[in-house]
Amino acid sequence: MTGPALPPQSADLELAGSDARATVEAPSGARDPMTVYLARLTSAESRRAMATSLELLAELLVDGQPAEGTERVRRRRAGTPLAIAVPWHELRYGHTQALRSWLAEHCSPAAANRHLAALRGVLREAWRLGLMNGEDLARAIDLASVPGTSLPAGRYVEDGEVRRLVAACLVDDSPGGRRDAAVLAALFAGGLRRAEVVALDVDDYDAPAGRLTVTGKGRRQRRSALPVGGRRAMAAWLELRGLDEGPLFCPVDKIGRITLRRLTTQAIYALVDRRACKAGVGHLSPHDGRRTFASDRSMPASTPSRSRASWATPRCSPPGATTAAPSSLAWPPSSGCTSRTRSPELVASGRCSADVSAGRLLTKENTEHSTRRRAFAQVRHR
Repeated sequence: MTGPALPPQSADLELAGSDARATVEAPSGARDPMTVYLARLTSAESRRAMATSLELLAELLVDGQPAEGTERVRRRRAGTPLAIAVPWHELRYGHTQALRSWLAEHCSPAAANRHLAALRGVLREAWRLGLMNGEDLARAIDLASVPGTSLPAGRYVEDGEVRRLVAACLVDDSPGGRRDAAVLAALFAGGLRRAEVVALDVDDYDAPAGRLTVTGKGRRQRRSALPVGGRRAMAAWLELRGLDEGPLFCPVDKIGRITLRRLTTQAIYALVDRRACKAGVGHLSPHDGRRTFASDRSMPASTPSRSRASWATPRCSPPGATTAAPSSLAWPPSSGCTSRTRSPELVASGRCSADVSAGRLLTKENTEHSTRRRAFAQVRHR
């Protein structure tokens, strides 16, 4: 009994069905496991991270040690990464186990397991391309994950730090200052990733409703609503940028000229770090805004989201003052329990409770006095 006919393995496919015969040329790299593996990844950030992991593995296989940073940069700029030249389909269990041993010794558990995931992925593509058999694949990827956990990267951003970031943008009365305030609104009040921020277009922002349509990982879309202060920051930026089609956030040069092209994720990273240094709050990364947003979302339902609390009210009230706003706000809260006040007496009296997710004390009586939404209250149309 004969099996089903297999498709041709040549680089060209002949299409039958008419007298004229047509050929379809396979794209460049169609038989390269690494190229096919990276092409399967849906996120540009994932492709960049996994390409970096495969480059490290290639250096270990060829040179026995990681290359210096300058050499790696030179190869990347020349368009000749070392990983392209590695015959991944020839790797066997001895090679992969040796790689795992080196990674377990020299890398953190998270980084080591990311590199191993890239290795397993490219070997599976080699099997799918018919370059290695299933038995060799099963043995080569039969690698235990590197055990252990490390402290999470980044940190929680306190209310006062967000206010100082906003103030650093307001002092800069330039197009760059307005743009940076709008970017911070998307990061800290919207909870967006930096890749999601740079992918936004003008059409993705609904100005009347103050909503952003975000395309996240796996091309999954969601809507993120900005509070009042975030909408003011966005309106101030769009007043200068204009409503022409194209990316929502654009580069601004030193003399204030706006170029309608998309920012890079590295530019967002440098933007946040620069504003954090000017505000004197220490190092911050763009993802710290999302971490803070996620921590606040994990609070009890009765607690307002602190990551958005600095953006909502018209202005910050002076200590001891009250306003006619919908929620009478005073800062600091009248109970005396703030993020920097951790009095055991207040906890014992029941006026404060320890919040596990954020690791801070929250006031039971004055949860409505949450202040993060007020950090951007100073943003006005200029």
